Amino acid sequence: MAGLRGLFFDLRSERFVLFRGGGVIPEETIEKIFTHNISFFNTSHYFGEVAVGSNSSVVEFVVINTSLLTARIFPALRGDTRDFEILTESPVIVPFNQTSSIKIRFCPTKTGKREAWLQAQLYCCGEEREIYLGGVGI
Repeated sequence: MAGLRGLFFDLRSERFVLFRGGGVIPEETIEKIFTHNISFFNTSHYFGEVAVGSNSSVVEFVVINTSLLTARIFPALRGDTRDFEILTESPVIVPFNQTSSIKIRFCPTKTGKREAWLQAQLYCCGEEREIYLGGVGI
């Protein structure tokens, strides 16, 4: 198999095999190459006190993709979802080994403590990351 290069599905072992110049690359390496590795620069944000009916300044949550694959992320909110707004169009595309951002603002609909979680679901595998969002409507 010298000179043969590429990714092949071995029917006998029922797994993918990556050949490179005659050598087989270990399965653990293949998994690392074809696995998404997504993280956020910021893990939470407190918007402070904002008057009901008005908006806070926009905050960007930076998504870091350290894998070798382009990631498609579908952001959503849970919690007090009427009090926070995702301004970034979905899906968020994060090219491999690059960053992108998800923009959020706080727009309280009533007074008091308001909380939500930004959920970023990866298209490929259903994995999810969460960021805490908080603020107070006055």
